Amino acid sequence: MKVPIAKIDVDTPYLKGQVEAQCLANGVYDLIIGNVPGARAADVPDPSWQNHLQEACAVTTRSQAKKGWRMHPAGGTAYQWKSRCT
Repeated sequence: MKVPIAKIDVDTPYLKGQVEAQCLANGVYDLIIGNVPGARAADVPDPSWQNHLQEACAVTTRSQAKKGWRMHPAGGTAYQWKSRCT
């Protein structure tokens, strides 16, 4: 299967830094971390990692939806994720 590749910045308890990611049209999750160099095991998250997400009341406007943007599925976060790679 041939899919687009994007360079993204990742900041999670399991992996941090810039990585090349495959862009899947109908992925089950926004990010899946596999066996990549520098990734921590699922049962060994970084204890010093801090969640930098801030809760907010946010919506996706009709204009944003037409442009292919959507709210993060966790809901209530101020971050939007582009639903397709370009």
